[in-house]
Amino acid sequence: MEPNDVTVEILKNIRDEIRTTRGELSARVDDLRDSLSARIDDTNNRLASLERRQVEAEVRLATEVTQGARVLHDLRDDLRADRALRHRVDDLEQRGTRIEAHAPQP
Repeated sequence: MEPNDVTVEILKNIRDEIRTTRGELSARVDDLRDSLSARIDDTNNRLASLERRQVEAEVRLATEVTQGARVLHDLRDDLRADRALRHRVDDLEQRGTRIEAHAPQP
């Protein structure tokens, strides 16, 4: 072989190796792309699930807060009614005491 033929063969071998390497790299990039895409899809699904759970928790919390406010209003109303009755009972007890004080002793 002449020196040019050897050079040509070396260059052809280099070219073939580059093609092989390019193919291998392309396959690896495709695998990485698929893997990354699957992971992103999984992350998006998990975020969507988290978002649904957060909304559900907020609705439950709002419901409980509303129920708590209703209970407090009912308790306030009951306490007001109790105060009004207590005043009436105290008044009646005082009247009874006065009546007993003026009643003849047997």
